[in-house]
Amino acid sequence: MRPVLVVTLLLANGLLCALPGAFGQKRGLLFPWDSVPADIGPNGRFTRTKCPKAVYYIDWESWAFGPADSTLEFIAMARTQSDVAALATYLPTDKAKKIAFLNEPDLPGSTQLAVATAVQIWRQTIVPYRTNNKLQLLSPAVTSNEATGLPWLAQFMAAVPDVKPDYIALHYYGTDSTAFETYVTQVYNLYKLPIFITEVASTASDINSVTTFMTNITAWCDKQSWVAGIFWFAASRTADSGNLALSALMSSTGSRTALGNLYCTS
Repeated sequence: MRPVLVVTLLLANGLLCALPGAFGQKRGLLFPWDSVPADIGPNGRFTRTKCPKAVYYIDWESWAFGPADSTLEFIAMARTQSDVAALATYLPTDKAKKIAFLNEPDLPGSTQLAVATAVQIWRQTIVPYRTNNKLQLLSPAVTSNEATGLPWLAQFMAAVPDVKPDYIALHYYGTDSTAFETYVTQVYNLYKLPIFITEVASTASDINSVTTFMTNITAWCDKQSWVAGIFWFAASRTADSGNLALSALMSSTGSRTALGNLYCTS
């Protein structure tokens, strides 16, 4: 089928706007709230001009990180139950078009939340932002832990059949790009909703493996019309420490790493 005809059919059925990454850029940047303003501001290394592959950013907060390039679409996040109330304070000025609801609620610790509680908040507080303010909603982003992640998401989705999210949000940390593709495809086939991978990185211990993983998954995501966005962890000076050090897009001095250059331009 000719590309022009495909686009015409999508427009006619209102599907093109439902899949924002289908025919354009879809990479996102993760800026922690404590980022150095100069690193991500107008003269930083992660503007749309210097990082042309990026179109979104998340700071794990409901408030937009002011120095960030205003041409990047900000996705507001209520990371935990205690962060939900802040949406009402910041959304009127943040110009967010999307809300990411909960970050790893299946993970034991500070972000953990029972499905029943999440469903109640979703119905009472989050869905009204779509009804009243026309914002699009991302599902809770579960971990890729087979024992907890998808089972938690399955319970949540089964409880909200009448108020489904606009997108499914996922996290993935691993070393096998084929396993990543299989996992993301599995989730898409389960729910038939476009996917945002709001955190992903390689846990490999050598830079060649990390680079290969990034190259493979970004190229694959670019080709999937139902993948709306992908966010590599992370564009931060503090990302180059710990077990994800080799996946950092930025060094501890604020310069962009070779991996950061690859993510932004390739």
